[in-house]
Amino acid sequence: MQTLKMIFIFSALLSNAFAVAAEKKKPSVKVVNVIEESVADLLQFPAQIQAKERSVIISEAQGNLIEITVSLGQKVKAGDTVAILQNTMPGYEFSKARLKSPIDGVVSQLFSPVGSKLMANAKILEIFNPNKLHAMIDIAAKDIGPLQLHSLGTFKHKDLGIEAKVKVLGVSPYIHPVTGTASAELEFLGDVANLNPGLIGSVTFRVKERNAYLIPETAITYLGNKPKVGIIEEGKYKLLDIKLGARPAGKIEVTEGLKSNDQLVIRASGFVGEGEEVIIEGQPVVQKEAKKAETEQTEAKI
Repeated sequence: MQTLKMIFIFSALLSNAFAVAAEKKKPSVKVVNVIEESVADLLQFPAQIQAKERSVIISEAQGNLIEITVSLGQKVKAGDTVAILQNTMPGYEFSKARLKSPIDGVVSQLFSPVGSKLMANAKILEIFNPNKLHAMIDIAAKDIGPLQLHSLGTFKHKDLGIEAKVKVLGVSPYIHPVTGTASAELEFLGDVANLNPGLIGSVTFRVKERNAYLIPETAITYLGNKPKVGIIEEGKYKLLDIKLGARPAGKIEVTEGLKSNDQLVIRASGFVGEGEEVIIEGQPVVQKEAKKAETEQTEAKI
């Protein structure tokens, strides 16, 4: 009786071993569930900060620049005297001309030193309002459509660690015949205290926002020039035709061919043929559990 029992146990174990060996011959695959994600196309442009309110003080007539009453970086109010000019036309006596700032702002540039003999319309100094800044960009003609009025973007200057939100205020209808671009004006949203005219950074816009399926490039295989992906249906490998879109964030957008919760194969232990049964990594193998239960039942009967 004892011998018979041992024979039954050995037979069950041997059968289980063969089943396990057969199971191991199946290729294993790693899968992820396909889900919809929010995605957008990115448009990026160089952007220069400029003063929206700026005034260049000039000599209204020829004469000697006898005094500049302000210094570089000094704040001024509209109506403040910023320079004094003496007209030196022979045969005439002129009172000194006091040149005044037409705007509130800061002295940003000095063009002429005191003592200079100036012709009419010569530049003396520049003033800009630091509280009224904007940025200018040049947009390629093909990007004018996606970039609508009031589109929101982000201005960045990496070296200075500056980041600010911007909005499109206007786009010129004129396309430059040489560059093929149009100018656009951007408004800064929020505080501009850390921004300075002349800075050049980059501005990025998210356009054509949509929900899409994004998959890793390693999941795609090509038959000729046709992209395909593998999914698992009822434990079997299946190839699907797909259509590709944009490539945001290191992944590829699939516009057709996949649906939510498809089990997408992203890695396989070897070649997997169409319709072949596979083992999904990280999931228990049902057949092994069934054989184990069968062995336990055989031992219980004996």
